[in-house]
Amino acid sequence: MTADHSDIEREVLTRNAGEALALTGTQVDVLLTDPGYRSSLGTPAHATHFRRALPDGRGLHLVITTDGAAALHWDRYDPQASPTGLAMHLLTEAPQHAVSVLAAGAAVLRRLGSR
Repeated sequence: MTADHSDIEREVLTRNAGEALALTGTQVDVLLTDPGYRSSLGTPAHATHFRRALPDGRGLHLVITTDGAAALHWDRYDPQASPTGLAMHLLTEAPQHAVSVLAAGAAVLRRLGSR
């Protein structure tokens, strides 16, 4: 018997933010029947990512690596919810990416300003 996706999500939400729960292929298939899971970006960059927003502003993050391993964790801030959610996610949960985003933004602004 396959666990209902809400059971899988409930189990993940009992863990600390960012603490992954390894999933089977069947569990991934069950989760992805929920249209709330949307394609996303994340690390590792070569993996496939899906996110589902939670009503309280948190988000579930499903990561499927190229070798087929899959894991689900929750983030304190859903980066797809709003610009504020993205900023908070980058600053608190992925600060190494915040630096990259700021550097890229600065480069674009410099380029635009030189025209």
